[in-house]
Amino acid sequence: MSKDEDGSADRRKRLNMPAITWIIGNSRRPGTLGAATSVSGKFLRRRARATRDNEDWILSTDNGVRTISTGEFFTHIANGDFLPATVEVLPDIAPNLFDRAVRDAEGALTCLYTARAKFTEVAAAGEGGVPIFEYAMASHELDMTLQMSVVSVILSIATVEAQLNKWAVVLGGWAENEDRLSVGEKVKTLAARFSVSIDLGRAPYQRLSEAVSRRNEYVHSSPIPRPMSLTGRNVTVPGTSIAMEAREACLGTRQALIALAKTLGQPLPRYLSACPNSDPPTEESWSGAVVLDGVREDPDFPKRNL
Repeated sequence: MSKDEDGSADRRKRLNMPAITWIIGNSRRPGTLGAATSVSGKFLRRRARATRDNEDWILSTDNGVRTISTGEFFTHIANGDFLPATVEVLPDIAPNLFDRAVRDAEGALTCLYTARAKFTEVAAAGEGGVPIFEYAMASHELDMTLQMSVVSVILSIATVEAQLNKWAVVLGGWAENEDRLSVGEKVKTLAARFSVSIDLGRAPYQRLSEAVSRRNEYVHSSPIPRPMSLTGRNVTVPGTSIAMEAREACLGTRQALIALAKTLGQPLPRYLSACPNSDPPTEESWSGAVVLDGVREDPDFPKRNL
């Protein structure tokens, strides 16, 4: 097939079926920020733009504007009548952020388990000498625990910010300077639109407030000493407390967003089911947190049909 003056033949070759399916479907394509909301290109060799309108598409060309069904639009793209050139994507990153936050919280716990086991081997060596390899591996796992936990806390709060901004758009947008408010103030601002007063120091928002403070410590880190017990009842394997903070941040995000969704009359974000609905100290519930999403008992989200 020779290339015509518009390069249509080349574009047709590059647009594969997964790309067409993504454009038509109202969901995020892997590797992108969100779903396609409009497509620009050429329709029967004329400049055209198709904009999603619920279940249909509004097709605008030099000849006018008309509404076509999703099936019609799919046919036009598939047979080469409509040749897409650019796509506008509506960012919806909160689900991905939270998925990563939960995975890292679970991963931090897994690394902590491995480190504990390695340190047990080191302690068992006794006077026989410190097993260098086991000690090095344990130290590496503890650093991985630290890194994953910090990332989990940061991404948990980023999830909340993304979801708050999405709800704000649905509810008419932020007023002047409201988008500059802190996470907690944005929560209170949205709830106030429904005449609901929120106390960030009490459940179900207390965990979120604590996680925001911890996020701020990491993102705006300062060389300020923090106490750490070396003896007594509070002594734990390094990494234990920060791994707990990651799970607290995930649960705090889940609890706060579910409560606020109910206040705002919005559907519960399904992606929150990735976080187990159990206290963070219960480590067992976090083993397999991600893989059990949708199949474990959950008071807020029904099991998915397998």
